[in-house]
Amino acid sequence: MKDLLLIITTGNENPEMARFALTGALRQAKSGRYNNVKVLFYGPSEKFIGNSDESTENTLKELVSLNTVDSACIAIAKFYGVEKKLTDMGIELAPFGERLASYIEKEFQVITF
Repeated sequence: MKDLLLIITTGNENPEMARFALTGALRQAKSGRYNNVKVLFYGPSEKFIGNSDESTENTLKELVSLNTVDSACIAIAKFYGVEKKLTDMGIELAPFGERLASYIEKEFQVITF
């Protein structure tokens, strides 16, 4: 079995796709198809989840509780002013490039939404 990294960048420009990405991440995390499923948030997705509705928040809480969410980019979270909201949801903030490099080094399969 492979390890899977989902990079979610889609946000308010396509909220339906952003919700699909979150739901897909949750389903993959629960499926047992992979050794490990991790999610990185980057760009507009951070603004989307930082200002999310109740349904989206519930999906995020479940992803966090499954230890699926690795982090969101600290620089982008600051840019959008959502760092407190993200950390309150249990999402760690870290430099995106460093986190991505660590998963590439571990040979995770990468899918971007």
